[in-house]
Amino acid sequence: MTALAAVWTAVSLGRVYGSGGSDEDTYAYSWVDRAVARAGFMYASGVLAWSVAIFSNRCIFHHVDHMTSSFVHLAPALFFHTLRWGSGLGPGVVHEAWPGLFLVCGSDDGASSVLDAAYAAADACALQLWCSDGCGASVAELLGWPMLLYCVWAVPYFCALFVCGASCIERNEKETLFSFLVADRGLGPVLRAVPDQPKLLRPIVYLVGHALMVLALGALSLVTWYSFWAHALLLAGLGLMTLRQAATWQFHYFALRYAEGLLKKKRKQRCLRLVASLRWVAPVQQEKQNMEACPRFDFALYVESGGAEQKQTCPEVHRCIEHRSPLFALIS
Repeated sequence: MTALAAVWTAVSLGRVYGSGGSDEDTYAYSWVDRAVARAGFMYASGVLAWSVAIFSNRCIFHHVDHMTSSFVHLAPALFFHTLRWGSGLGPGVVHEAWPGLFLVCGSDDGASSVLDAAYAAADACALQLWCSDGCGASVAELLGWPMLLYCVWAVPYFCALFVCGASCIERNEKETLFSFLVADRGLGPVLRAVPDQPKLLRPIVYLVGHALMVLALGALSLVTWYSFWAHALLLAGLGLMTLRQAATWQFHYFALRYAEGLLKKKRKQRCLRLVASLRWVAPVQQEKQNMEACPRFDFALYVESGGAEQKQTCPEVHRCIEHRSPLFALIS
């Protein structure tokens, strides 16, 4: 996705500024625009956007990790939605604001009049249930070429991650998407069911599964490319999902924090009651003497510090309490 953005930006800037932006031929529609626009749309609106649901991304404004994950997965989809639909006003709005920068609609004729006509036709049907005028896209353009680009990326990725860099990653205990999925409760059992010998078998199965996931979710672009409403509902649903998952996380987080504090408080009170009862459970004379020999003993501090500080201050009392197994089990 990053490589596609870099290529398209370089081509667009070269076209716009190569001749000062004054020549009509500068804005000629090319096969690069057509291929990159549709491949980027397929990736951004497919597996990248659906990663919000796959990885349970959460829109928690004060949490950097969750916000970064949500932004990385949703921002490209919103970008391509704006390029394709102009926020419901049509792609011609984007072309009018930044002429020649990102050419999504048009034909290989390259003439400026043909380009304007294509944008006009796309704008006219933008809010219809199905819009194919001026901005067509074939199955090969939305699935074939993107998957070919995926294979071009996957080969060096596999070599870098599982062949050349495998020992470095293992030595430094770095987490990768592969290791994350292997440990995951959902997809982990599937990957762990694959034998770990030969060593590269499990990574190959992982990458093949990843490719099939990209293809399956990318196939939805055959609908979202032609329907503003389907595309908008998809992104709105994923955006609301990040909010719902954030609210669920916040509720569980604060509930667990409250429960942990409450349990700690109850546990401490119970320990104090048990210590108080020690004086009435017919303690042996030696234990009485130990209690009296150490008036500085503070049981509250004993509970909070796990007995470490009081063990140094009052070793006799620590041994006395430690031998009372029910109380010591509660503390430890």
